[in-house]
Order: sequence, then structure tokens, then C-alpha cells
Amino acid sequence: MKPRHMTVMVMTASLMVATLTGAQGADWARYRGATVPELPHSLPKGKWEPEWKMAMSDECHAGIAVADGVVVVPDRGDGHDFYRAYDAVTGKQLWENKYPNEREMDYGPGPRATPLIYKGKTYVVSAFGEAYCFDLKTGKEVWKKNYSDYGGSDPGMWGYCTSPIEVNGKVVLFPSDLVAVDPDTGKEAWRGSASGPSYATPIVGKFGGVEQIVGFDGGSLNGWDAKTGKPLWNKSVSTGDGFIVPSPVVVGDKVFFSHAGEGAKLFSFDADGKIANEPAGENADLNPDTLSPAAIGNFVLGPSAGLMCLDAKDGLKQLWLEDKDDVLSGAQHIVPGKELVLVFSDSGSVALVKIGAERPTVLGSHKIYGGSFSFPAVANGRLYVRDSSHLYCYDLTGKSSEAKSAPEPK
Repeated sequence: MKPRHMTVMVMTASLMVATLTGAQGADWARYRGATVPELPHSLPKGKWEPEWKMAMSDECHAGIAVADGVVVVPDRGDGHDFYRAYDAVTGKQLWENKYPNEREMDYGPGPRATPLIYKGKTYVVSAFGEAYCFDLKTGKEVWKKNYSDYGGSDPGMWGYCTSPIEVNGKVVLFPSDLVAVDPDTGKEAWRGSASGPSYATPIVGKFGGVEQIVGFDGGSLNGWDAKTGKPLWNKSVSTGDGFIVPSPVVVGDKVFFSHAGEGAKLFSFDADGKIANEPAGENADLNPDTLSPAAIGNFVLGPSAGLMCLDAKDGLKQLWLEDKDDVLSGAQHIVPGKELVLVFSDSGSVALVKIGAERPTVLGSHKIYGGSFSFPAVANGRLYVRDSSHLYCYDLTGKSSEAKSAPEPK
């Protein structure tokens, strides 16, 4: 039997967190998507049919990005990496780029990183550190770099997994040091020193009044100045089995993280943007191998043989653990709104769940795909998921179901 942490390791690059407004949603242009007001209050009744589906080549663990009416999906099959784009409404394929890749890697050599869409271009990274910039509408290759161009040398056992992010108009990559590049040319703009990449994508936020990038390297949690890459602070962390996959989470003006090496911790910052010496909260029971938690206000949600909820106002005290309902057990992707979340199980089910201090309430669930390590995307009232055979688009607004059930015009 494979160790649990290896079974889900490939989920790393595509883990993302976002909220959604029903018909007036936001784009999902990057790792962890967008921030918008609310999820729909119900899921469709009866069988839920996709608006469209498009064939995929095989299993691939990279996430999905959606912006400017375009869905970008990495794929893998037949000795090639594929990067494909589809019309977000109709599913029509707009372009496809493919690159030979017959190398071997644990859990397959396909891409892990979620694409970034920014100002009419999309940025993707392969498991072996090939970084590409494509025109979003046409797929034309704008530039190509290798992580060795930026000092990267070792993709690690599970490949380069950190997703490209946009920070102050630069595209930030993590080949070994943290490197910001010009989005039009790929030319290096600044570099933030690090002791090699982890499998966790950094986050960006204002902490202690200082805008900074916060993320793990090979052995510590770090803060880098968001404009220059200058290291601001670092805090040594235990890597457990030698890796850290779950990304940090913004909880108000604090940073939360949880992983198998240390459990869960919450940190505040001083007025100079330095992280506190001691955590503001701790919980040893939430310690995921690979899955990133999510936050809704002061509720912190994460997978722990079920869905666990911690109270960020009360030292990360456990409020509840729901492990009885099948749709809330096993590996979970969590997409939160204000009081509702979408929870995706590794079996391919999605559940709409109301969150509170006492217990969660499942408002509805559907089996909608074959299950995948690839994190779904929620954009502009639509849900996009993929498995090894297809990319699926589902309507979250109810308009599609209403149209199908309406009487034919006379």
C-alpha cells in the first residue's frame, strides 16, 4: 500500500481557495482563484448534467484557470505535455500547444502547477521547470524559459509544483530562489534568496502593514518584500517527512499554516511586518499532508479524516470534526464563500455545506466527475472540474436548469 502522503502529493500545485457569487462571479485567474461574495444557496435537484465537456488525454494533476472568457488546462498523454484553452461558455477549443515529455517521475511526469492568466497572457510551468508564456486568445508562444535559467537545478521527487503568481505587475516563479520576471519577456526583475523551493505556492498579503510574499522554502517559513524580493524574516519549521505541501492561508491580519510536520499554527505580525516569535494559536490535530486549508472569517477549515473546523479567535480550538458523511470524508478540496463552502471529495462528489460554530449542514451533493487531484475552478457562475477523461463545465446559477425545464415556445 502506498503511503498516504505519496498518494495525494500530486495535488500540491493545484490547491486553491476562492469564494463565488452565483451569477455575478469573478474570474479564477490564478492559484487559489478569486474573492467574491457568496456561493449559491442550493445545488440543482435531480441529476446534474454538465453544460459541456471536452476530452482530456489522461490523468494530470495541474489545476484549472479561467479568465477573460477562456479556460486554460494543462494535460498529459502520449509522451507529451499539453496546454489547452477553451471558450469558458461553449467549451469550444481555442488552441492547443504540445511539447514532448517522455521522462519519468513518481505519479507521472505531467504538469502540477496551476496556470496564471494575466493581462491577455497565460503562464504555465512543467514538472521539470519549463516555463512558458502564451497569448491567451491564440496560444502563440510569447516566450519560453527553463528554470535552470533562473538558478533552478533540482525539481525534487515530485517535480516543480509551485504555481506562478502575479505580484505588483511581475510574474513570480520559484525555481530555487524566489524570482520575479517581466511578464512580456521572462527577463528577471528581482530575486529573493531562499533555500530551494518547497511544494507549496506562496501567498501575498499585507501583514504588520507591510505587503509581502509569504511562503515555505526548503526548511523555513519566509517573508519577502512584495516589490523588491528582499527577505524580511524567516522562521524555521519542521518538515516532517522532508516536505511541505499545504500553502499558508490569510486569516484576517494573520498567517495560518498546517502540515504534517507541525500541525496547525497561527501567527501575528509586529508593526514592522516581522512575524511574531510565538504562535497566536496551535492545534496538533489538523495536520494535512498535502491539502491546503481554507478560511471563512475566523473559521479555519481543513481535511482531517473528515472536515475539521478551528476557531482562529480562540487559539485554534477545534469546534467540530465531521467524519460521518461520505461527501465530507477523504481527500477534500474546499472552495469557501461567506457561510457556505463547496467541498469536493476524492470520489468525484461535490457538496454544498453551510458552516457554523456548532456543526456543518450539507445542503446538497452530486457526483459530477470521476474524481481528480486537479483542483476545480469556480468562475462567473460556472464550475469547472476535470478527471482523466474529460473537462466538465457545470452551471451554478440555475439558469441552465431553468432553461432546460422551460416549456417550448409556441
